[in-house]
Amino acid sequence: MLTLNSEVEMNKLNTVPTLQLSKSLGLNNQDDTYIFDIVANSDSQLAASLSDNTIKLIELENLDVKYSFKAHKKKISALKFSPVNQHHLFSSSLDGCISLWDLRYSVKEPALKFQDISATIKPITCFDVDFSGSYICSGTELLEQNSYILFWDARKVDILGGYWRSHFDEVTQVKFHSSRQNWLISGSVDGLVNLFDISKSCEDDALITTFNTECSIYKLDWFPKSKKFACITSNQDLQVWNIGDTSPCLNYTREKLTELHNGVNVDYLIDIIKSDSNMQLMSGNYSGLSSLWKLCEDKCELLATMQGKKDVVIRTCVCNDINNFVTGGENGELSVWNAKDLIDSTTKQMDEKLNIKDENNEVSPDSPKQENEVPNDEKDNEILPSDSLKEPSSLKKQAKNVKPYAVRTRTK
Repeated sequence: MLTLNSEVEMNKLNTVPTLQLSKSLGLNNQDDTYIFDIVANSDSQLAASLSDNTIKLIELENLDVKYSFKAHKKKISALKFSPVNQHHLFSSSLDGCISLWDLRYSVKEPALKFQDISATIKPITCFDVDFSGSYICSGTELLEQNSYILFWDARKVDILGGYWRSHFDEVTQVKFHSSRQNWLISGSVDGLVNLFDISKSCEDDALITTFNTECSIYKLDWFPKSKKFACITSNQDLQVWNIGDTSPCLNYTREKLTELHNGVNVDYLIDIIKSDSNMQLMSGNYSGLSSLWKLCEDKCELLATMQGKKDVVIRTCVCNDINNFVTGGENGELSVWNAKDLIDSTTKQMDEKLNIKDENNEVSPDSPKQENEVPNDEKDNEILPSDSLKEPSSLKKQAKNVKPYAVRTRTK
């Protein structure tokens, strides 16, 4: 029997839209197989990585599995479709390799393999492809007291080089900016988020600034067309940072999100979901209730809930181009939730906000430069054809010839 307080909480929750389960598909061939990651392309296809080191390509319309193949010898650490070619799927693994799969042809072998060709295999924990589809960046585990950020030209297999002095533990996330050609952020178990300008001539010059979250980084991404980024820590806190600040401008704990959630527990944070014009955050609890939040630069608002199965931990989520949210859980089940009306409304509001912000931020040529403002080169925002991009000068040395500097001791 509901108490008065619980009735009030349920009435409040009933005012929040509930996304309806459209369809689901079990991907696990064995009881202990679960989903690591799900990504979507513009052709209504999904790719899912599983804990048995396989990748499954799925047609969203009817959830038919088009391909299922063993992609790597060790754990698959990340998946990403190419931002410029919907048929190209990248996967990374602890086997030290990033593979490019051309889904128009046979997937028995990758079309290209990107790896460090030195004698020691560097287990790859994360990677990203820049918005032009020209460069690949990856992070590695801690290896002989060094963790690496490695770079490749996506059109070649030869490694361009890397950084190894800026983190003191495993690199968990690397993210290129969505419009600034040379900006990259990296997050690590050491709790640091580093901002690099990879056009600079050496690693020390490339490191623009460092943010100390005081906790291991789990997820990390830029806000669209912004100098702010959001991260999820291993403590299951959400932090939003402005690159000119020394502390987060927003910090949401699970308890604070629970208060915003009208008293329904937020037990864990799942992922940050990014599109061209907006960001969402997904959280979950052990009763099976997942929550979708509108993530803004200055606040976090509850958008909708999704009632799933009790005691099933959701590991990953993605929003595809036809406005469906897709989630994957530790039970190996892929679920599709219809969110078209919700996303259309959110996107319209975000676009209006960005237009107003752009109008308010217009600066006359004579306006003084802000003291903490990071230099803004208009060329950073140009989307150049892939064959006109220059190799970052700081990355020209082959990694096989690189001998890491002595490990620095991090000051407290």
